[in-house]
Amino acid sequence: LVLFSASDRGDSNSEFTIKLTTAGVIDIIIQDAGSATLELTASTGLDDDAWHHFAFGSSASSNTLYIDGASVTPTYSTGSASTQAWLSNIADLDTMRIGAKVQSDVLSSHWEGSLDDVRYYSSYQLTAANAEFLYDNFRGVTGGTSAGSTDLTGHWTFDALSAETAGKSVAFNGSDNE
Repeated sequence: LVLFSASDRGDSNSEFTIKLTTAGVIDIIIQDAGSATLELTASTGLDDDAWHHFAFGSSASSNTLYIDGASVTPTYSTGSASTQAWLSNIADLDTMRIGAKVQSDVLSSHWEGSLDDVRYYSSYQLTAANAEFLYDNFRGVTGGTSAGSTDLTGHWTFDALSAETAGKSVAFNGSDNE
């Protein structure tokens, strides 16, 4: 079940995908033309019928993963903590989705559940303090500061979704739910 994806619509082997596995853990994969650059799985299970906050970042020196404000050490099946991989690693990137993925021009792997407050930062350095700020914000705790948050590229609150649009993927340009 896909939480977020970015891909080359015409290529079934190029993607950046964040998904929840059948075992209830987060799995992240970045591959281009069938060659995986990075694949990691969180060690913390999320299949407990409770809301969770999830944050992932990649910088020149590390990948960082937080669940409910706490740092999580993932298991790497491809790459390592120092592998630099992000959306720019996918050639011909032309589509991004929340709640599904598009490969070979087919929409699939629909999310089954609720999502709220999805954010994308273009160059946000995800530090422990920033992850804690975002988690506190998610829980409704106000105050504090979040350094580097001015590069917010996309923010989807899902506050205005109706029964007509619920259960459909959201296009990154904010139009044409499919």
